[in-house]
Amino acid sequence: MKEIALLIAVVATFVYGYYVMKRLDDRRLEYRCLRAEGNRAANGTIRIAAETRQMLSSVKPALDHCSDIHPGIQLSVRRNSTKRLLRRLSGKRLDIALMSEETAKSLGREFTCIPVFTEKRTDSCSDQGAPIYAVYRENILSQLRDRVLFYLETEHCRLKTGYCDYIY
Repeated sequence: MKEIALLIAVVATFVYGYYVMKRLDDRRLEYRCLRAEGNRAANGTIRIAAETRQMLSSVKPALDHCSDIHPGIQLSVRRNSTKRLLRRLSGKRLDIALMSEETAKSLGREFTCIPVFTEKRTDSCSDQGAPIYAVYRENILSQLRDRVLFYLETEHCRLKTGYCDYIY
């Protein structure tokens, strides 16, 4: 009799465990679907400006790839002087500024600077020329901006490693 009661308790435990795990899997799948839908539905405009036209032409392939992957993100790209870029960044009218290394390193802690490209790109994967830095404000949280920065950083890593066949 004790064996039957023990067998029933063990079977009930496994059935309950299966039920709990099934519910967790369903919730996880639902969360993943909602998250994927939110990623696809990313809409908005990212304002990018650079000090020179050469900087803009250097980052064009990465920005084109970002636009292909996220069609809801509109990229507003222009060229401005360094003083204007800093005023627009401070006034939250610009999301990403592309600046030279000297300018980026002279900025205070108010801004975050990350290397994203070099000004001179060749057909080979060699990394030549002065580096370009993406500058943005630390206290502004923007998923769209972070997506664009991801593609710029990925292209920078591809150039640094010399791996031309890098797939995003």
